[in-house]
Amino acid sequence: MSGRSAAGSSLLRTGYGLVLVLCATLWSSVALAYGEQAPIEIDLLSPRPGDAKLLSLDLARVSEHRAWVPQAFLQYSDRPLALICKGSCPPRQYVSLVAHRTTANLSVALSLAERVQLAVSLPVTLYQKTDAVRMEPGTQESSGLSLPIPRAAGIGNARIHTKVAFLPPRSRLGLGADIELALPTGDGNSFLGTRLPVLDARLLAHIEHGGLTMAAHVGGHFGENNQVLDLPTGMALTYGLGMQVKLFGDGVTAAPFYLLAEAYGMAFTRFQPRTDFPTEFLIAAKSEPGRWSLLVGAGSTIVPGVGTPNIRCIAGLGYNPRRGR
Repeated sequence: MSGRSAAGSSLLRTGYGLVLVLCATLWSSVALAYGEQAPIEIDLLSPRPGDAKLLSLDLARVSEHRAWVPQAFLQYSDRPLALICKGSCPPRQYVSLVAHRTTANLSVALSLAERVQLAVSLPVTLYQKTDAVRMEPGTQESSGLSLPIPRAAGIGNARIHTKVAFLPPRSRLGLGADIELALPTGDGNSFLGTRLPVLDARLLAHIEHGGLTMAAHVGGHFGENNQVLDLPTGMALTYGLGMQVKLFGDGVTAAPFYLLAEAYGMAFTRFQPRTDFPTEFLIAAKSEPGRWSLLVGAGSTIVPGVGTPNIRCIAGLGYNPRRGR
């Protein structure tokens, strides 16, 4: 028993160390944010920290007391930011501001008293490119557009998360709230970050019945109003709806295996139909062998807008040292 307790204490100290290292990294990176050519983020899919979630939708509960959950996701997006230019441009000119992007989403979460979860997360763009044909200087001059050419890699806006569960953890119905503060650590000239901090506040709800879990959130996105060409950012309504089904596995003799589906997006307050309602869907498979969590999934656009790709592929790995104890 003492050996298990010592191992748990060692893992907890490791978790605290990871949180401190990540916080130090975020603090030292703030100066990268001050760019004005492209001060918008285009990561519409942001995997939630911790393991009480579907993928981009949080459940209104948290893990056991003092459980820490590190996780990493790798996602690829095809044309997450494209513009069909009209008017002064050649007819129906298609401009891929970001044609391809590969991003790693890293996070560490800590649960307290089975009611509160604290977390930090950081998106790291490993590679992105523009459409070389459309982005060469001659094309820009002939189209009359002033288009930012983003860097090939960089960090995004670092985030600090707080989630609170209002109901007991073993209740089938869950209600809660989540607050997320994004710090301007991303490059504002490369579609990686904003010039000022951004606040997201969401109300969370879920219901569980047998192997079925349904989750939803609604909230507000509060940031500086900016616009790159006709692409908006700033104040928006956020929404999401998802469902998860356990196909088999009891967590004791066999690892649980789930299928899940989500739809999520936002509505910017200009309410212009062509650009202001970016929404996408994602379908994924998830398994939890022992203390690990594995996920693979893919999705696409429902309503095109900022950050909605032709196709998105994602894979993730998480670890909860208290699961199965």
